[in-house]
Amino acid sequence: MKVVVKKKQLQALYGSRHSEEAWHLYGARAQVAHTMTSVLNLAEASVPTSWRHHLVQLLAPYACTLDLFLAAEQHTCEGVLPSPPGNIFRAFAGCDFEKTCVVILGEPHVRPEWAQGLAYSVPAHNKGRPAALNSILGEVAREFGKQRSPDLSDWAPQGVLLLNTALTCREACQRTSHQPVWEPFIDRVLQYISTNAGAVVFMLWGHAARAKMHLLDGEKHLVLQAAHPAYAQEFAGCNHFAVANNWLVSRRREPVMWV
Repeated sequence: MKVVVKKKQLQALYGSRHSEEAWHLYGARAQVAHTMTSVLNLAEASVPTSWRHHLVQLLAPYACTLDLFLAAEQHTCEGVLPSPPGNIFRAFAGCDFEKTCVVILGEPHVRPEWAQGLAYSVPAHNKGRPAALNSILGEVAREFGKQRSPDLSDWAPQGVLLLNTALTCREACQRTSHQPVWEPFIDRVLQYISTNAGAVVFMLWGHAARAKMHLLDGEKHLVLQAAHPAYAQEFAGCNHFAVANNWLVSRRREPVMWV
């Protein structure tokens, strides 16, 4: 597939202030018709699961645009998260496509000590935690009577896709700083799961996640909506984790060990 990025696309995606500089620095790459680019290479190298084949196909139409944008970001801002870049596709790396049974849609962390490429999850050794994660851990404890680690990576091998609305962001900036660039790809991933995966529970928390409702087949899948977990009082009592397990069992799928 031939993908060509033009200067006006840079202006639309990146803003006019830096688009001229980015075009001169990386414009030659925008004319490249390669089927493999750096994000595609990164996806192939960092995703060992059966998601890799699906991911490369889904990513290909957007690869040149993402390459150019991320290269310009690296040049014009202090840091792009998550770091190292191998964590950009980490949500897909621990979860087999055939086992995908739950999709939790979140936003990328803007602090480097938290960002690991998984929605809401942070490394276990961190002392500080995002307020949203504390609400999620509190809800899991309320539903199952046990505390668990803030590192949610053990959910992935069970089929839980911890997907962010953008797979990168600027360090210490708004979580949505890269969302417009990633949105077409993320939307395509959600549509692909809805069409091609078995029975899946989609957990949509907050306005940005709930805005994806129209991409999903609500008759085939279970779509759960709640307030964003950053709003602890509104999120508490949603009972999503227990409801998800009951529904999965009713569809002859394995329940998730949330704790």
